[in-house]
Parts: sequence; structure tokens; C-alpha cells
Amino acid sequence: MPGAAASNKDLRRLQGLSWLNDELVNFVGVLINKRSDDADKLEKEGGSRGEGETRLRKAFVFNTNFFTWYGDSGFAKVKRWTRRVRPSLSLSLSLSISTLSTAQG
Repeated sequence: MPGAAASNKDLRRLQGLSWLNDELVNFVGVLINKRSDDADKLEKEGGSRGEGETRLRKAFVFNTNFFTWYGDSGFAKVKRWTRRVRPSLSLSLSLSISTLSTAQG
């Protein structure tokens, strides 16, 4: 799939209690974005996103590097990443970040 790659080793992380890596998180993000884009296209062609709980919601997932670059360099560094996203009052932004610090010594 363009924009995403996940190896068998990455996919095995979904079994058990393994930590997820960036490649797997980005792969799932691309799948979510593609599903939302496909639903947008269908809707523009006169189709439907579905109804009720099965309705496909509009969604956008940033690459895992987004927050790191934003935190290190500010909005100017990621401004172009946000061109595609035009939030409205009906949309919400959900940001989930997990960091792991390890002491080396």
C-alpha cells in the first residue's frame, strides 16, 4: 500500500502484549486515512457513508513523526502536514502519545 509498510515481524507485534513500533502505527494510520478517503470519494459520487453506528466517520491520522517534529521545532515544521486537515466544529482531534524512557547505566 502506498505510504505504508509493515513486515511480518511488525505484524507479529499484534499478538500478545508487545509494544507497537512506528512502522505498524503508521501502517494502520494509512489504512484509516485510505478508508476515510474512499468514503469521501463515494459520498462525492452520490453514495452514502452508511447510517447510525455503521456510518464511516471522517478521519485523519498523522504520521508518528508529527508530534516529535512539532515538539522539537514548532508548528512551522509541520505546517504543510496540516494542509489536508480542515477541522470543523463537528470534528475532534484525538492525540495519543506514549513515550518510554529507559535509564542506561
